[in-house]
Amino acid sequence: NTTTNQVVIYSVFPISVLGICNGQAQTITIIVKPQLALLNTDTLTICSNESVNLNLVANTNVTLNWYADQSLNVLNETTSVTTSSIINDVLINSTGQVQEVTYNVTGTSTIDGCSTPIIPITVFVNPLPTVNPSADLNLCVDIVTNPILFTGNVIGSVYSWATTSLNLGIPTLTGINSIPSFSTTNSGLTPISSIVEVTPIFINNNIQCEGPIDQFTITVNPVPSVFPVSNIILCEGELSSSVILLGTLGGTIFNWVNSNVSVGLASPGTGNIPVFTAQNPTLLPIQSTITVTPLYGLAQCPGDDILFDITVKPA
Repeated sequence: NTTTNQVVIYSVFPISVLGICNGQAQTITIIVKPQLALLNTDTLTICSNESVNLNLVANTNVTLNWYADQSLNVLNETTSVTTSSIINDVLINSTGQVQEVTYNVTGTSTIDGCSTPIIPITVFVNPLPTVNPSADLNLCVDIVTNPILFTGNVIGSVYSWATTSLNLGIPTLTGINSIPSFSTTNSGLTPISSIVEVTPIFINNNIQCEGPIDQFTITVNPVPSVFPVSNIILCEGELSSSVILLGTLGGTIFNWVNSNVSVGLASPGTGNIPVFTAQNPTLLPIQSTITVTPLYGLAQCPGDDILFDITVKPA
């Protein structure tokens, strides 16, 4: 009852049938070999789309044969009898849950032909987790974001994320499962961005399986502005000059509204204020206030308004 060969020696004493003569003692040596057995553990855990890569080891020289029971939810298991000391199937778990494949192994001694009983080895195949993609975010300054929550297809997964910059207000460079709410910042004159990478992780039987990384970008736009415009005074019937609107940021959009279209300027408008013919249907000067709002980026981030007046004198 050991793992090594044992020796049993029998001594045989021949005696004549009549019991008168005794012969010389003779010894018979019997070598008792241990029962064939596998030295591998009976369970193994791998990630989906990985090789089993199991080297079968016995307690003596044997020829090893194995085959797998067919699994409904695992692909690529070898169900035909294979003579090999390595199980190297690449198993694919087609579900979001842990699946099992049972391999049946037998060993036959290369010396005396003794065989083991069928020895089962269970391979647990962890699912490969995924993370639902996150859309890029294009934000304005001083916005308090909602937490960004990460989810995926495998229950029990964790989602490890890392970002490239803290300049836009994200409180930490790394985290798990969600990016907490934060207040956006950008004190410069250009957009600032941070790339976020999210790795889905599933752990079972101390085996960590990582799925494909999702990547998205968070951009915080600067605050646009518009340079002041002087008040304008016109006479009725006079042709105005175009008002060129400028600001600190290239690409800024300028939206404006006119509080009194009676002066001859339609409202609202975008961009420069066009040439118009001043109008005044009254006998007294009339006035309009123009409000200009600068907007920047995909998020149409607003800056501070400016106001200026247009006065039209009667003819």
